[in-house]
Amino acid sequence: FSACLTKDPGDAEISSWFGIVLAIDTNKQPLALWQLARAGNKDLSTPLSEEQRRQVNAMLENMYASYHGSLDGLDQLRKISASNALPPAEFSIDPATVVNARKAEAELSLTNPELASWLSMRRQLEASDGENYFAGYVENKPLPKLRGTVIRATPPRSPREVTLSMTDSDTPDVTLKLTAPLPRPAAPGTTLSFEGTGVSFTKAPFALVIAADMAQAESKQAKIR
Repeated sequence: FSACLTKDPGDAEISSWFGIVLAIDTNKQPLALWQLARAGNKDLSTPLSEEQRRQVNAMLENMYASYHGSLDGLDQLRKISASNALPPAEFSIDPATVVNARKAEAELSLTNPELASWLSMRRQLEASDGENYFAGYVENKPLPKLRGTVIRATPPRSPREVTLSMTDSDTPDVTLKLTAPLPRPAAPGTTLSFEGTGVSFTKAPFALVIAADMAQAESKQAKIR
């Protein structure tokens, strides 16, 4: 099909068959959608009949909505696919899982910016180049305001080192080293808001050490969930 389209890029029937065959492979849905979008274009040099185009466009819309989660971007796909028989190497369409995750992250950044900042940082630290990300963007760099739940604090009465879980769990994520002790105890279950700079990081097991000034720390008792 690729060879045929190279010779005759305006043949909509080839694109329609190519799209149907590609659609069988779940890993090639964006490429299938590209070809089906082309096949439904009435301005190709050898277009499909009106009835065939109606069928192809119905198939295209169903597949696109199922894969992407909505019809957003479909008109743009129809437009860019019209001028190229084969998509560029960098072409992609985000699946619904990625779109939904992006929307959820945007919503979280409004409702809970500290958690959103932490999840974004952790995701990048856990990536394959996490050590490089730490060296370039976390180590000795001012971090956004974060908030965690105290797991333990030492010494108990005037803590200078606090181990925190950054989500609703009892798994330690961050060790907070304070340049001056907290003026009061930080019992397990206390939420602690802070700003600081990255000191050290290990990926497995995950452990991030952050240095913070006492003036940047505020605690509020919270119920452990």
